[in-house]
Amino acid sequence: MADKMWPPGVPHNPLIGTLMVVRQDARIRFKPDRGEEIIRAGMTAGQKTCTFSVLMTPDQYAIFRRWYATELGQGSLSFSRPDPEELCGTVIRSFTFVEPFSPEFVAPSAVKVSMALSTTEDAA
Repeated sequence: MADKMWPPGVPHNPLIGTLMVVRQDARIRFKPDRGEEIIRAGMTAGQKTCTFSVLMTPDQYAIFRRWYATELGQGSLSFSRPDPEELCGTVIRSFTFVEPFSPEFVAPSAVKVSMALSTTEDAA
């Protein structure tokens, strides 16, 4: 697991209707000389990318920006947080930012922060 944690006091749950999860195909496909294509489970865990938005207050957004810049080296380091796809919030995974986050100032007291995070998903 990553040694950095999601900043305390900053919401991590995705806004309803914003979570999109894309999984890398972890299967191995090959076509023998004769017969049907063969599909096998891969030997490694697959990657998944979670794209979503979180609503923050301006103070929470300031904490998040400072954490992103200083603790994560402008988003280049991995960090631990609850998996946004797990509704119970108890599954903690190591994530990295796929690209820089994007803020949208939706009200004087609300900032919608959109992000794309990548993680390795354990093989089932």
